[in-house]
Amino acid sequence: ITLDSVSTNVEDNTVDVWLSFDEGEKYYVRNITWVGNTIYTSEELSDMLGMEKGDVFNQKKLNDRVKDDEDAIGKEYYNKGYVAFRLEPVEANVVEDSIDLEMRIAEGPQATINRVLIHGNDRVYENVVRRELYTRPGDTFSYDALERSFRAVANMGHFEQTTINPDVRTDPSDASTVDIDWQLESKSNDQVELSMGWGQTGIIGRVALKFTNFSMYNLFHKSDNYRLFLPQGDGQTLSLSAQTNGQYYQSYSISFLEPW
Repeated sequence: ITLDSVSTNVEDNTVDVWLSFDEGEKYYVRNITWVGNTIYTSEELSDMLGMEKGDVFNQKKLNDRVKDDEDAIGKEYYNKGYVAFRLEPVEANVVEDSIDLEMRIAEGPQATINRVLIHGNDRVYENVVRRELYTRPGDTFSYDALERSFRAVANMGHFEQTTINPDVRTDPSDASTVDIDWQLESKSNDQVELSMGWGQTGIIGRVALKFTNFSMYNLFHKSDNYRLFLPQGDGQTLSLSAQTNGQYYQSYSISFLEPW
């Protein structure tokens, strides 16, 4: 902005703002060089970056391709366990309307998972949650595995999806390991269905109950993990239903579903 001015119109209580711009020169990418990379070749990184010699220099696109896009370079490294990865684009040289970019990379060590912690789970046994996880101690850290674990835990139905938070913690003094702390908030997803009507044969009705955290094992073994009269904790599904068609027809059903 090279010039600005403000004028007040007293009669209609308005203000006029005037701005003059100097847009400057348009710059183009000339050379892109990569420094410090060993996991990917410079050609592979250039393909990931998606910027070529002669392209108009676009700072937002550069930032997106480095760290923000779903397939950004930083996330590709992160997915392979390089949680300490750093990439700093430097304008190494500016000649007339052309920019030389030097992409300085610090890859760091490939991290493995040290501990997997679970907090906020007070409905199901911890082993029921852990068997849904693809992030296990000793595995190489993977962002894809973290996302798959998130979806699996969300699909269990025992936790508030909007508050599931896998907190990846790194040790500043040792980037070769990470801890994953799953922050969960339990919820109940049992279901009750009641329906009633009147027909030629009398009252027509149906009752259905669905318990989603049932434990068949605790039904036959002593345990303090009960909710009302039902043993719980193993994430199994128990469905009970009964219906009647007046005096001529009654039916009952029980179904049991093991999560896996």
